[in-house]
Amino acid sequence: MDSSKRTSETMSDNKDPIVEPDLPLEEREARAIRLYLDLYRKGKFYECHDVREEIWFETDREKKRFFQGLLQCAVCRHHWGNGNRRGAAILYREGVEKLASYRPVFLGVDLDAFISELSQALPDDLARS
Repeated sequence: MDSSKRTSETMSDNKDPIVEPDLPLEEREARAIRLYLDLYRKGKFYECHDVREEIWFETDREKKRFFQGLLQCAVCRHHWGNGNRRGAAILYREGVEKLASYRPVFLGVDLDAFISELSQALPDDLARS
């Protein structure tokens, strides 16, 4: 299944569907961030990948690192939920490291709060590793 079909199926219950191709890139990025955060808060960590994939190729280098950091945090939670402690620890470190340079807020995302919530969702030793 191609990514556009997978994305639309994954997000069909969301009232803010990801991105019409004729919108300006900045608007698509803003919608992608809102959708990512909505999926993340619902615990749909795997689905967060589709959101990032939609805009990845058009986003500039600085923003790619930001989106990659967000994705790594979601995949960290996905791994943790599946019992993959090592994978969760690696992606936690990599994701938080990438997002650190964008703190405290980037593209409307309160990264201090996001990272704090992520850390609280994981065992202390994993979040400190």
